[in-house]
Amino acid sequence: MFVPKSSPTDKKRVVAKCISIAAQRLNPNVGHFEIGTLLFHVGMIDQALRALQRAIEIDPTNAAYHSEVVNGLMFNTRYQDAIAAAEKLSPRPRGWLMANVGGGDVAEARRHLTEERARNPRDDLLSGLNAQLLAREGKFREAEAALTTPTEAQQRNRNYHHGTYLRACVYALGGNADRSVEWMRETVENGMPNYPLFRVTPASIRSATLPSSRNSFPSSGRRGKVTNGHSADLRASSEKERQCAWLTERPLRRRS
Repeated sequence: MFVPKSSPTDKKRVVAKCISIAAQRLNPNVGHFEIGTLLFHVGMIDQALRALQRAIEIDPTNAAYHSEVVNGLMFNTRYQDAIAAAEKLSPRPRGWLMANVGGGDVAEARRHLTEERARNPRDDLLSGLNAQLLAREGKFREAEAALTTPTEAQQRNRNYHHGTYLRACVYALGGNADRSVEWMRETVENGMPNYPLFRVTPASIRSATLPSSRNSFPSSGRRGKVTNGHSADLRASSEKERQCAWLTERPLRRRS
């Protein structure tokens, strides 16, 4: 989708994006859809929703446009809004399951995910969702073990940045700030520089108080303290880490 200027594929993708946006003059609904998707990827949620609503007004029977509303809300951790939007659609898009795994009822999400994995045992996305749900269940070691090394094919997929962000969420749930920020950086480098989302990630992905530290990831294990069930305050161990923790002080920079 959207790629930072430093990406080696920037020129080609920007040209392609400009062409698709210019296509509004010939096919306005497609142009509004593309603009909405682009805006979701950089965290401009209200503007994205307006663009997609315009696409839907022009072509109300297009299921992809309705599904993109669900996906965009879900990828920006507006899980309850995504679930509500998906439940108006038939059949429900896959974003409904992803939103439930990310922020819905844990027991219900586990039931639905188990059923889906039984139908599609080789689905890589479902494996990633399983890791995310394990982390929400407090099974952090199992969640980490479920995060297999991305294959070359997965890394070439244009939606790879969503998988990298999912990994960032898993590590954030486990309280491992270093690994979470590492995967946020990968997300930026692979097409989703959604800094507004990154700044709230530690709070927005937690739907319940984290279990005790004995269940956390065995690596550096920075932990997040949850207050009132939804706001997180990461306790970094040094001044440098406090300044950089969760991108609250400055944006991520691309590695040289």
